[in-house]
Amino acid sequence: MAELVEASLHTFETGGNALESLTAAKRLSLTLYGLDPVGSIFYQLVRLKFRGCDWNWSNMLMHVLQHSPVLQFLKLVVLDNGLNSWNIERGVKVCWIQPSCVPECLLFHLKTFEWIDYNGTEDEKEVAVYILKKARRLVTATVFPAFMVNKRLVFEELEIATRGSRACELTMG
Repeated sequence: MAELVEASLHTFETGGNALESLTAAKRLSLTLYGLDPVGSIFYQLVRLKFRGCDWNWSNMLMHVLQHSPVLQFLKLVVLDNGLNSWNIERGVKVCWIQPSCVPECLLFHLKTFEWIDYNGTEDEKEVAVYILKKARRLVTATVFPAFMVNKRLVFEELEIATRGSRACELTMG
């Protein structure tokens, strides 16, 4: 699959690593639920649409970023589907683990970052601030808040975050 240009994978937990066959993709749309992307390195990936839909979405995202060295465009959607309230009721806390080393794509290549249906939860805020702070080549970051009620407040919290790129323009969609 050396010529694979675009691929889409929407998966639930599997016994094998379904991502291995997509490592040559240049554009990838991923919806991961319970799938551990270990071992998959996306050497040619420049555009990623990542949909996280379980309590561990942030760690799966960071793993994919760590293994996508030339990524230039990231679109992020966190599909809550009631998982946050379900997890809170059961005492499950999302535990985002900040990477010990910054993904290469954030340091050298990421130019565009979009977050669709951003809720402003604590874990979402931590990930957004991390990306804004570490992405040195970021030109545009656009956040599309999920709710109109707190739209301005959610945006202001990100607006004051330190940015790794002086050229970065943060906008609200």
